[in-house]
Amino acid sequence: MSNIKIYIIIEGQTEQTFVRDIFAPDMAAKGIFCYPILIGKTGHKGGDVRFDRAKINIRNSLKYRSNNYVSTMFDYFGINKNWPGLQKLKQRIQKGTTFSATEKANFLEKATLTEIINLFPDCNAEKRFIPYISMHEFEALLFSDADILAEKLKVEVDIIKKILDE
Repeated sequence: MSNIKIYIIIEGQTEQTFVRDIFAPDMAAKGIFCYPILIGKTGHKGGDVRFDRAKINIRNSLKYRSNNYVSTMFDYFGINKNWPGLQKLKQRIQKGTTFSATEKANFLEKATLTEIINLFPDCNAEKRFIPYISMHEFEALLFSDADILAEKLKVEVDIIKKILDE
């Protein structure tokens, strides 16, 4: 079996730490090597998720090697108003169309994929780019189960619960 490399464009240090320290080691055991790339230029601290910034990282990652994969890890509320599909999605919602959280994410992921394919037709993005947009802040998901978070951080669960109660 050959190894697979996935470059994941992420929005901040929390996501970077998760991919690097939690996700990547588990995936590496399966021959899938994941590398977080913070959106923007080197030294950037995260946030400010604009498509014009993301597409540069996506393009560079797709062009780095033709057999690598590229993904994103952005949350819905963090993306800029000019994100592919976002205005169309909001217009449809204003006209009365109801979307589940999953449908919203799928809508934006499909629009993002289409835009990347159109922008970089020579990169085989239709097979190598896998956009991911979460409908919730990643940091909020960390606190969705205090027991698991405490176990992973190797701290008492009461410390986590105290933070949640504040």
